[in-house]
Amino acid sequence: MPKKRKRRSDVGSVSRMVLIGTDYAQKFAPSMRLIAATLLPFDDKIWSWASGPQPESKHYDKDDPPYIEIQVPHSHYPDSSVYIKITESSVTYWESIKDCDGDFFTDGEGTTTLDKVFRYLAALPSTPGYHLFDKGE
Repeated sequence: MPKKRKRRSDVGSVSRMVLIGTDYAQKFAPSMRLIAATLLPFDDKIWSWASGPQPESKHYDKDDPPYIEIQVPHSHYPDSSVYIKITESSVTYWESIKDCDGDFFTDGEGTTTLDKVFRYLAALPSTPGYHLFDKGE
């Protein structure tokens, strides 16, 4: 009988994905920890997290500023997403949109504010199917 994996932490309703996302922020972008923490209430709307710069990346540049990047559902196009990259000095986003043939294209890059990101996330429906769960949870 396979062993049940132990939870890394019992933090109430915070999912393992958020713990992984904030762990990456702690490791690769420690100055972004507070921003990562402000994203926690939107965990059920965030599809993926990334932080950097990561020294083991083949595109690593030690001069890149620390960042958090999240992927969230697009509010108008099903099966499409918005990527949001947050640094200490800017917030940029780009859209990955699925066309009628099933191919994805990127629809430019724009800048926004952290406040607008929070309002966008608050307006999105929850997407619990994208979270990682241990068996039996």
